[in-house]
Amino acid sequence: MSSKKRQLIDSLIEREGGYVNHKNDRGGETNHGITLAVARRNGWSGPMRDMTRQFAFGVYERKYWTSLSLDSINSNNLQETLFDYCVHSGPSRPGKALQRSLNVLNHMGDHYADLVVDGKVGPATLRALEGLLRKRGPEAYDVLAGMVDGMRQEFLIRLAEKNQSQESFSWGWAHRVFLLGRGR
Repeated sequence: MSSKKRQLIDSLIEREGGYVNHKNDRGGETNHGITLAVARRNGWSGPMRDMTRQFAFGVYERKYWTSLSLDSINSNNLQETLFDYCVHSGPSRPGKALQRSLNVLNHMGDHYADLVVDGKVGPATLRALEGLLRKRGPEAYDVLAGMVDGMRQEFLIRLAEKNQSQESFSWGWAHRVFLLGRGR
């Protein structure tokens, strides 16, 4: 495992914190940011309070890191942006945000072909990313991360607008995305 992956997963676990059972959290009990449902689907059978950091690390690596092909993206900022969004909202939403961003940056198909926006970061998405990097250079990673952050903030606003109880988390969510973005 790369030290970069280990550092980003460890950093995410630190942000998520330990055991929480907030009355307004639709995920219910969580520990290290892993919900009860995700823990059970991944083999945890004990009390959530006792879930180990090591178990959570494995879930993050298998379920979230790998689902977005993050080992194939050579940018800490874009990796962290996509990974954090994936943990918070599932792999499809950040994958779609990346694909939508790549589609509008392809200069009407001159730089690389449009992608099907399906949320699956596979060979076609990675080829488009390579095409953008050839045209725009390494700064493209940070531009993409900023675009994904913008779509994420819009999604978080809609969540709170649709369900007022989610306003309990709005500041924390917005602040988290802001702080991650400041790292660029």
